[in-house]
Amino acid sequence: MGSTAASPAASPAAAPAAGDAPAPSSREARKAQAEERQRLTARLRPMRQELAQVDQRLARAGEERDRLTEAMVAPGLAAAERAEQGKRLKALGEEIEALEQRWLELTEAIEAGAAATS
Repeated sequence: MGSTAASPAASPAAAPAAGDAPAPSSREARKAQAEERQRLTARLRPMRQELAQVDQRLARAGEERDRLTEAMVAPGLAAAERAEQGKRLKALGEEIEALEQRWLELTEAIEAGAAATS
């Protein structure tokens, strides 16, 4: 019976020692994960900032395109003005296409960077 009493006493004594060992490791793991998230955030920040700029430029270009499209159908527009607006409309279309391509590239790069740590 003495050995039975010693066995439960040894078990709780062993449990805190085993419980203490994973705690620092767990804490260190959380710290390492937090540091990795910070590095990821720092690495992705320039891309996210550029993405925001591309979004803003796309919105402005789309608004300008809509204004030009409306102005081109105005009845009193001179031929020279219509031609100039047509050139600008074409340039805007090309710019919008390039911005949309860059938007896709940035979005994919950001998603890939975020997925790499998941």
